[in-house]
Amino acid sequence: MQIEPSAEKFAARYEAGEPQVVWTTLVADLETPVSAFLKIAGSRPMSFLLESVEGGAVRGRYSIIGLEPDMIFRVDGEHAELNRAPASNPAAFAPMAEPPVQMTRIDLRDDFQSEIRARVANFRAHQERFSREREAYCSATLAKVRAALGEHSDTARFGK
Repeated sequence: MQIEPSAEKFAARYEAGEPQVVWTTLVADLETPVSAFLKIAGSRPMSFLLESVEGGAVRGRYSIIGLEPDMIFRVDGEHAELNRAPASNPAAFAPMAEPPVQMTRIDLRDDFQSEIRARVANFRAHQERFSREREAYCSATLAKVRAALGEHSDTARFGK
């Protein structure tokens, strides 16, 4: 299965703070959008399935599965709200200043970039810690192996 964008392109865009979509194309002979959604999203809250099919159309069909959103934009009639931290606080919706019909744009770029920078910094810190721990583990294991080999070599050499 080929996943787009490639890992290199994803990493470069992620580093640049660009929001992204990761996708793949599947032959749908054995899978329906609903069964794929249930397998991927399971019972996770705030997940969704969007389908393009209308009236039994068969050409140009696509499905979008979303889960674990970074933000949720919610509209109820003339009132719009935005939750910028749904994972940590699902009820933290703040009202938008303009009614939804007057909104031409929601500026999310700064929030995404700062969030991505924080996530990248956190990831790097974990990588560095993991590298240190891996090095320490390998060094300790190698020392044990050398000690064990040294004991066996002394036994073989001196007939102990």
